[in-house]
Amino acid sequence: TWPKVWEGDEDYRWKYLQEGFLLDILKHKPVWTIFNLGFIAVYQNLLLFWIVAPSVVAHIVATDCRSSNNQVYDPSLNLWDGIGIVLFLLFVVGETIADNQQF
Repeated sequence: TWPKVWEGDEDYRWKYLQEGFLLDILKHKPVWTIFNLGFIAVYQNLLLFWIVAPSVVAHIVATDCRSSNNQVYDPSLNLWDGIGIVLFLLFVVGETIADNQQF
C-alpha cells in the first residue's frame, strides 16, 4: 500500500511553499498568485509540450519521409535511438530512486 503522507487533492509540499519555507516572499498573497499563474499555468504546460515535442517531430519525419520516397530516411534504429533509450532509462531510474528517497 501507498504510505499515508497527506490526504486530499493538493500536494503536501505546496503548503511549505505557501508558508515561505523556500522563499520568504511567497508568503504574500499577490506574489503567491503570480507564482501560481507563472509556474502552474504556464511553466507546467510548456514542460508537457517539451516532453511530447520529440515524439511529434519523430512522427512527422517518419510519415513525411516514408510517403515521399526519400532515400535519406532509414527506418532502422541507429546510434541516436540508442542514446535516447539509454538516457530515458537513466532518467526513469533516477526518478524512481528520488521518489523512494522521500519516504
